[in-house]
Amino acid sequence: LYERLPSRVRVLCSDSTYSIVSGNSEPDQIVEPHLADIVKKTRTKVFFSTFSSSIGRIKQALKVAKDHGRQAAILGDSMSKKINIARKLGYLSGFENTVISVDKLKSLPSHKSMLIVTGSQGEKNSVLMRLTRGKFKGIEISSGDCLVLSSSIVPGNELKVAEMIQKLSEIGRAHVWTPVTGEARMPSSAWKKKKQNQK
Repeated sequence: LYERLPSRVRVLCSDSTYSIVSGNSEPDQIVEPHLADIVKKTRTKVFFSTFSSSIGRIKQALKVAKDHGRQAAILGDSMSKKINIARKLGYLSGFENTVISVDKLKSLPSHKSMLIVTGSQGEKNSVLMRLTRGKFKGIEISSGDCLVLSSSIVPGNELKVAEMIQKLSEIGRAHVWTPVTGEARMPSSAWKKKKQNQK
């Protein structure tokens, strides 16, 4: 790939997490139908967590919420900042009536709610980890709520994510769709063959 670049290019920035995995990674767009199927079957709150930089995936979550009569609130500083930037740049247009404040979401029935939150990697101070300890900004994970982790586990974070899922399981509050189920999750990093096709 480097040999095919123009000579004026001195630096190549590329993800590498799954570059050694054989085969083609699936397109990110297949997340939407999987998530839509989950939301359609869920009559409680849906907590959706992914990398805060995955604006395309967040857009799919907002579209699913909109299509299924739900409104969404954003929880988490990094998530809020990146989504606000994306909205200002026009990448998340059409969701003006879908994205609402946390305070407004509290008054909605559970089956009309979606929360897009930080914590898919089990970060200590993320929203999801705080929710395992109880309420956060008046929001709590209740019995029957659905948590969708829509991101691959970054190597080195396996234990943190497993511990977070274990805590959620112990309190018996949420039905967790984990990355290993393949539901509503595709690796954010390209696999080996996909990288070869980019040459």
